[in-house]
Amino acid sequence: MLEVRLSGETLSVPSDALPTSESNQEIHVILSSNGILKIAPSLWTAIFTDTRLRCLSLIDLQLYGNDSQTLAKYLCEQTHLVELTFDSVLQSVYSFDHILNEGLQHNKSLKS
Repeated sequence: MLEVRLSGETLSVPSDALPTSESNQEIHVILSSNGILKIAPSLWTAIFTDTRLRCLSLIDLQLYGNDSQTLAKYLCEQTHLVELTFDSVLQSVYSFDHILNEGLQHNKSLKS
């Protein structure tokens, strides 16, 4: 499995940091240490629309309201992600609840 680490300023700008889809190797994306920088919506889209995604780790991140809504949306639709790790993630209780209840609990592949 190919590990892709993104942190700091690379999270706040649209990025082509993921390997090209020519490689069929599964990927583990690690987002970490964004400080007060917001994560670019296009980065979330690039991560979750890549069918090679198997693991996503969120480490030492500050998540904002839009991040939780985006995560919930993609987690609800996700069929290929097998591991999700939260480690030292700062967010409101509402945001975490939204990710769990609107995202993971509505995931059709987890229910089957």
